[in-house]
Amino acid sequence: MVSKDISQRFVLENSNIRGELTRLHKSYQVVIDNGDYPNVIKLLLGELMAAAVLLSSTLKFRGHLSIQANGSGYIKMIMAECRNDKKIRAIAKVSSSSPPPETVTPDLKQLLGNGQLVITIQPDKGEQYQSIVPLENGTLSNCIEKYFKRSEQVPTRLFLFSREERAGGMLLQMLPSRHNAENSIEDPVADHWNRACTLAETLTTEELLAMSCKRILHRLYNGDDVRLFEENKVSFHCDCSLERIQQACLCLPHDERQEIPSDSDPFIVHCEFCNTEYKIAKKDVENQLDLISAQKNAIH
Repeated sequence: MVSKDISQRFVLENSNIRGELTRLHKSYQVVIDNGDYPNVIKLLLGELMAAAVLLSSTLKFRGHLSIQANGSGYIKMIMAECRNDKKIRAIAKVSSSSPPPETVTPDLKQLLGNGQLVITIQPDKGEQYQSIVPLENGTLSNCIEKYFKRSEQVPTRLFLFSREERAGGMLLQMLPSRHNAENSIEDPVADHWNRACTLAETLTTEELLAMSCKRILHRLYNGDDVRLFEENKVSFHCDCSLERIQQACLCLPHDERQEIPSDSDPFIVHCEFCNTEYKIAKKDVENQLDLISAQKNAIH
């Protein structure tokens, strides 16, 4: 059993098809250990994390990509965020008033009800890009494929797997080609794409989670010239900090800020992503407010 958390890019030579494979173990385990999730939520979190890693491989700059689904059903919110350097975190929030569904498969519509899927790309330097996809019946991979079709107009297939303590996935994309299909009765570009997708559909959960990327590609495309790039390590990482928690407290309404205890009895806050404990002193929040006020007065 292969247990490394990795992401690895590949290209099918003599075609315009690129791909990415990812396998998550320790990073996925940290996420599900941080929350008391039922199995169906664990499975969906695994798929979402794998999808975030795969989509982050398309980033051409420093920054992060997040996939978030909000709904009115049993799941109120579920999201995964991955940086270009493969640092990932994820979380889910469920409704206390809705019973967990009986389904054992992560069908989005059944778990979230009416809602939407939001894909956000945030460069470290530059403007944020966001795309919203309506939640429909089907799997997470179906929704993301529709996102690429509507927003990116790039033929994309996504294969996501999640089981127990492991998750993973495979991404296929057809890149732009100079080939003009109108000049030929048969389109070799489309033939390559259809064949690659058909073969990828035979990949099983056991193979993806147990075999190396090299063996997977040999099993699927042993008749093709495949170039496999160096693997990238994937790891759980949360960028929470005391300063960020204090900044969040500044956004609270005035009445709620007044409820923060005095310094002798600090307010305890836990990061929802990593469960790190922070002690918030009232004077520190007040000092931050005084600093902001002083900066505003200096500008005017």
